[in-house]
Amino acid sequence: MNVEAGEVVEYGRSHLIKRPRLTCLLDASEARIILLVAPAGYGKTTLAREWLTDRPHGWYRGNSATADVAALALGLARAASVIVPDAAERLTTRLRVSTGPTEEVEPLAELLAEDLAAWPEDAWLVFDDYHFACDSEASERFVAHLAASCPLRLLIASRSRPNWATARQLLYGEIYEIGRNLLAMNQEEAQSALSNLRPAERDGLIALADGWPALLALATLAEELEQVQQRPSQQLYSYFAEELYQGLSAADQQALRILALPPVVVPEVARFLVGEEVDRVIERGLSSGFFLSTSSCHLEFHPLLRSFLGSKFVSQVDDPDGAILSGLIDILLNRQEWDDAFELIERFFTVSSFVRLLEVSLPRMVDEARLPTLDRWIRVAGAHRVDSPVLDLAEAELALADGEWRRAEALATQATRRLRADSPLRSKAFCIAGTSAHMAYRN
Repeated sequence: MNVEAGEVVEYGRSHLIKRPRLTCLLDASEARIILLVAPAGYGKTTLAREWLTDRPHGWYRGNSATADVAALALGLARAASVIVPDAAERLTTRLRVSTGPTEEVEPLAELLAEDLAAWPEDAWLVFDDYHFACDSEASERFVAHLAASCPLRLLIASRSRPNWATARQLLYGEIYEIGRNLLAMNQEEAQSALSNLRPAERDGLIALADGWPALLALATLAEELEQVQQRPSQQLYSYFAEELYQGLSAADQQALRILALPPVVVPEVARFLVGEEVDRVIERGLSSGFFLSTSSCHLEFHPLLRSFLGSKFVSQVDDPDGAILSGLIDILLNRQEWDDAFELIERFFTVSSFVRLLEVSLPRMVDEARLPTLDRWIRVAGAHRVDSPVLDLAEAELALADGEWRRAEALATQATRRLRADSPLRSKAFCIAGTSAHMAYRN
């Protein structure tokens, strides 16, 4: 989850292509809900940032946890707090006593809507990567009910249209959508972007790109175009990405591979990952077109280029002793960015990292009623045959929430026997065991 109010640009200029045609369309729209819907690489996030540069806004970035309605509700509330201070306080309190947010979608949405009732007319709440919410009917219902219950101005960037956005709302202008056809570069924009090429090269490349902004943006940076004429657009994108990558020194290649590990690069993380060379590496990455933004406090790779760099990362070469991944996970845990930490742990699984995540996050996860996320984590641990008392405790929490008193008592009792005597989680395990026994009339 990322919350950003305004950004201070300190690094050099990136090669992002401005889209005045599209910002003019956004300026002209009077709709309270705007959708930017297209596959990856069509500049949705870039367009949103460009248009909102001088407008007050909060920013929520969807991820795999967005399918958990409690995580989504808190993420949106905290993002909205940039505009409406303390917007997340009542929701946080309510979730502490919730046993099933999935069954309480409308009350939770109405509670947040009440706190956002004074939403300013000139402010926007951005929901980037909304497509993660499409995996959860409850999450989509929450967003739909929230949008219908308060004057929130919502800008959604997604690879698929929200299921609650009806044809009637689009027809009558209640929702304004800029889709793939409009987000694609037209002939004039493409020619302007590729003005440095010879006409024959430019026209052939424009035909191959079919308006795909990500491909055209990379093409503006490429030096070698002789071998591109017969390639499909996806292969062409990989080709240009490889060309840019090979144009870097080996040291810069490795630094970018490492910087691409977290989804968002903030100064603390960047300095740990790259060291004193961080400013030079970021400048190099910007000039090569790898970054989506140029904020000094929030650097983000283009998702396609991040995937490309991820495919180049080899633990044995880039982090042979595991110190980088372990340290990065520790930083994310200290920043309470549980979901970003889990993304890394799932990708480079070690039992110690998973247990560390569960130990530090479990009380908050339960406090915030993020039980579906907890269940997903436990299933991943099961696939890796993790055996730990903190995992027993987490399973006991889920069993207690599901009313499985006997199972909750057994798991919690097992956790009390296995946890260290000085563990702060041990008293919680005793509490769950006692509560479960009481609920099963085994006083």
